[in-house]
Amino acid sequence: MVQITPIKDLEPDDTRKFIEAKVYRKWIATKNEETTPVSLCSILIDEEGTGVQVNINTNDSAIFDKYMQINKAYRISNFICEKTLDWQRTLPTKVTLTIGKCANFEPIPPDRFPQHCFHFASYDEVCNRIEYQTPILTDYIGCICNIGNIQHSKNPNSRKYFRLIDIIDLNNNYLQLILWNERATSFPIDEYESHTKPVLIAVSSCWPNIFTGTGMVQLKPTPATYYYLNPNIPEYQNSISAYRELFSQKPMLLADKNRRQDPQEEQRRNRITLQELNTYDFQNNKVLRNNKYTCEAKIQQVENNRPWFYASCDKERCNKKVGGKIHELLCPTHGTLKEANFSYCFRILITDGTSTITLALLCNNAEKLLGISCKKMIVELGFDNKYVLPDPIKALEGTTHIFQFHYQSPNQYMVDDIFPINHTATYTPPNTETPPTADIDTPKTNTPKMKKNLFTSSDEAETAAKKQKKT
Repeated sequence: MVQITPIKDLEPDDTRKFIEAKVYRKWIATKNEETTPVSLCSILIDEEGTGVQVNINTNDSAIFDKYMQINKAYRISNFICEKTLDWQRTLPTKVTLTIGKCANFEPIPPDRFPQHCFHFASYDEVCNRIEYQTPILTDYIGCICNIGNIQHSKNPNSRKYFRLIDIIDLNNNYLQLILWNERATSFPIDEYESHTKPVLIAVSSCWPNIFTGTGMVQLKPTPATYYYLNPNIPEYQNSISAYRELFSQKPMLLADKNRRQDPQEEQRRNRITLQELNTYDFQNNKVLRNNKYTCEAKIQQVENNRPWFYASCDKERCNKKVGGKIHELLCPTHGTLKEANFSYCFRILITDGTSTITLALLCNNAEKLLGISCKKMIVELGFDNKYVLPDPIKALEGTTHIFQFHYQSPNQYMVDDIFPINHTATYTPPNTETPPTADIDTPKTNTPKMKKNLFTSSDEAETAAKKQKKT
């Protein structure tokens, strides 16, 4: 009688063993970004749910095509067990099987084999594994909170493109699954959209990693990585109710992060009331901090307890804060300047009838709202006292707009965009014999006398404005 060996008991250099297993996954391995196959690979799982990788030489593709059929099961013999090297590891199993023309395949019923093979790690375990010198293959399950668009690698010599899948667990821990090339383009978005939200994803055989640019925990794929939406496994059945309860209480955990090209669609993306917004704990939730929200609201007040603009050096690659009187502007690097860059930096209190929040308005968004550049406001209209709000800015109070914004710091949000609702601030300069008939940006022949004051601003406003210019 043939003795069947469990996969977990296979040892390197074993050759006279029999196993019974089901074909779970298969793929064609290539070298780097090349398309030429270097190996034909698959994963088998036995009755105990233990997986093992199988490698088949590309010259034996007939075996791969005939026997490595997903969900088919066989009694297999005449294979070689080799020690799994760290660089080629896709499973925690200590051996990898090499199969050639002499291998024997006897078909058997697949019903008694498990449908999936997972060994899920918690978020804390994923973080701990990042620090190991020898990476540990990781399976993970969580809820999809965003599907990113296809992005191209920033490396100009690379042909790679990728997609980021944002995943959250029941403790509001947040990480990303990165999918490259074909995996990125073939992600089943239509299937995702067809499911009732929330949708859980189970992903297998990934390397835990920290993305140095953002400090975000990421799961990097290996050749054996695969993902399943709402898989029929006990972990899904045991947790889906809890996820539904979580997202019914905090629907913005599933906020849409993909910008729309159509402004009408974009201004409806992640629409929220300020009352709901104020219930969220932004400081302790990365998912919420990374979202952009929109709300139709009225400007209740423009704050006047801080400078409303700041000046910076106009020399290339400088942009340092400028000090001095308006006709004696001084840059720490370039000395006395004839010209400078002027940028808005004021805050507004808005209300939608349910609650209020404070928004920071900088640079282009403030200019979009006012219809005039900061430099023209100062130089042409003569509002050069940074501590006294100009009349055009005061005229914003009482106007209604659709604001798009994100969390910046406790009790303050940063404006990302503004959509008009036929309410615009209007201002007519005083003592004007002939009111301008054109837009307020129309150049004037008579420039009012400049007031003398210092052009300085808080570091916080300057830093935020620089970030907005880069975006």
